[in-house]
Order: sequence, then structure tokens, then C-alpha cells
Amino acid sequence: MFTKKEWIHFVIIVLVVGFALGFNDGADEFVIGAWLLNLLIVTIMVAISLFLYQWAQKTVAKINGFVTEFKIWGVDTFHWGLWWGIMLKKEKDLPKTFKFFGREITIKSVPIGIFLSIIVTLVTNGHLFWLGLTNYDLMIKRSKRLGRKFVNVTGYDEAKIALAGPMTCVVLMIVFGLLNAQGMFTKMIMINTWLAVFNMIPFFQFDGGKVWNGSRILYVFSAVFIAAIAILVHFLDFMPLLIVSVILALTAAIIFFVKRYAEDK
Repeated sequence: MFTKKEWIHFVIIVLVVGFALGFNDGADEFVIGAWLLNLLIVTIMVAISLFLYQWAQKTVAKINGFVTEFKIWGVDTFHWGLWWGIMLKKEKDLPKTFKFFGREITIKSVPIGIFLSIIVTLVTNGHLFWLGLTNYDLMIKRSKRLGRKFVNVTGYDEAKIALAGPMTCVVLMIVFGLLNAQGMFTKMIMINTWLAVFNMIPFFQFDGGKVWNGSRILYVFSAVFIAAIAILVHFLDFMPLLIVSVILALTAAIIFFVKRYAEDK
């Protein structure tokens, strides 16, 4: 399911996210042994969460006749514009090829997410963090798309695939919330909360941006649903949690739809 290149990117992202979320262990005084143990535990939890996150997106993509290639989020341009609320590249600055000691090196993108994550973690001593590190390319398996209304990828197709990742985090939040009577899985809930929240930021290359560009109503519903689950999972049992979150998400989606319909008229 994962190529060698994807596994390399996966390991790098797990280590960076684990460092960001495990850097501050919450202890009153620094003890190297305890700090390293906390960092290890958090990194393992991040690995499990991110693997399931990517597995869900790949599975939904496969069902819909596509293949995803997981990679580190990077930017190949610093020139952006807006068209009808959608972020578009004005021009590409990368790839660039240059020679280093006689050897040609090509830079296809700048992994700005990794730099941001490490810098924010160190500057704030782990009190704040940046987790927007992942991205994927979507490729069409035309033989699997035959008979469908649209052979090429539609915005809604990509929205469904992108949303599978954050919704997997929601499932993990709920499951570990139910098992967290003794507080053993608080870190796992926290990890999946922040992974879902950061990846739902409606930036062009993030999963949230793909959902937003594919379906505004779906984005509003899912963003409110995820936020509600993240907050209420600490206070409500399963059924009340699900019911309240769905009601809040539906209400937000209806308000958005009515407001947008009124503006269109």
C-alpha cells in the first residue's frame, strides 16, 4: 500500500510530529529519562494515528478508483492568488536545479511545514506547535472509473478522500475517549484532536483545503462536527456525544447553506 518513498516521508513526519507533541512533557522539572520516555510514547502514538489516517485516505481513494501518494507538505511557489474564494498558484517557483560540487541537485519543493513545526516547538518550548506536514497527490486509475458519470477526479471525490483522514482521527478520539476512564489515553485523544484540527485548516494543499474546494457545505459540517467531538469527548458518553455533535454540525451546515443561498439570490 505504501511505496518506499512514502515510507521515508512517513517516518520523517512521525518523528517531527512526535517531537512537536512530546517536547513538553508537562513536568515541573526536567528529568532526561522521563522526558525521553514521554517522547517515545508520544511518537509511537503518532505513528499509529498517522498510519491509520493515511490508510483511510488510501482506502477511500481505492474505492473511488484513485491512488494516493503520501508525501511531506511542501510549497513550490510563493505566489498565490484567490479566484472565487479558491486559492490558486499564480506561478511556480520550483523545481530549480543547481550544481553542488559538480553534481546536479533538483529542489522540487520546500518542506516548509517541517521547518515551521521545529521552529514553533523550540521557540515556545512545546507550548505551541505546528502539525500541518502532510499532503498527497491523487492519481486516476481509469480502468476503475469506467461506467461512472465522471471519469476524471471531481472536487467532491477529492473532498471525500481528504476528509477520510480527519474523520479517522475522530473515530480514534471517540474510541479512546470511551476507554479513558483512568486517564491512560489522554495523550492519544490529544494527538488525534490536533491532527484533525490542523489538517482541516482550509489551506490549498491541506486536506481541509481540498474539502473546502470540493464542497463548502461538507467542509462546514465536518469542521463543526470535528470541533464538537474534540471538545465534548471529555464530558459526554458515546451516544450523547454523537447526537450533540451531529446536531451542531447540521445546524452550522444549514445556516451556511441558507446564508449562501440568500447571497446568491
